[in-house]
Amino acid sequence: MQITPVDSYNNLFEVRDIFPQSLVEKILFTPWWNLQWERIPGLEAWHRRRIFESELPWANEWNENIVKIWPELGQLIGHELAHPQGTTWWLDEPGFAIGCHTDGPLPGTMQITWVSDNPGLGTCFYHDKNQTQLRKRFVSEPNAGYIMINFADKVGYSHLQWHSMTNPVPDGTFRISSYSLINPK
Repeated sequence: MQITPVDSYNNLFEVRDIFPQSLVEKILFTPWWNLQWERIPGLEAWHRRRIFESELPWANEWNENIVKIWPELGQLIGHELAHPQGTTWWLDEPGFAIGCHTDGPLPGTMQITWVSDNPGLGTCFYHDKNQTQLRKRFVSEPNAGYIMINFADKVGYSHLQWHSMTNPVPDGTFRISSYSLINPK
C-alpha cells in the first residue's frame, strides 16, 4: 500500500497498490458491460453507470479488504476514520467528462481506477476554480487513484479541492472506478 501526500496541505493523496493482486485480477476480468446498472438519480444525463454491487461476484472480498485496510489507511493519512460506508462502482461510458467542481461538504473519498485504455482519463486537481494552477494530474491505471480529505480543521476551515476530468472517455472504450466514502471518527 503506497499513500503519498500531494503537497503540504496534506488533504490529497496519491494511492497505489491498495488491494492485493488476487482481488485486482478479479476486478480487471469482470465482464463490466454485461452487469446490471442504473443512472445516478438527478444525474441521468451523465454518461455514467452505477453498477449494482449484487452483480459483483467478488463484492464480499472487496468489502472485507476495505474493512481490513481502513485503520492503516487512516494512520497513513493522519486521521482516525469511521467504519467504511460502502463503495460505488462506476462505469464511465464514451463521452463521459466532468467539469471543474468541488464536492462541497462531502467529508472525503477514495477513488481508484480499475479499467481504462487511456492513462489520460485520470482526475485533475487545481489550486483554483479557474484551473490556472494544476495541483496534481492523476494517471488512470489499475489499483491507483487518490484520497481526497475535506474534513474541517480545528477552527472549521476546509480547503476547497477543485477537480475535473475534462478528457472525455473515447468512443469504443470505458473507464471503471471505485468510489469509497471516507468519514472522520
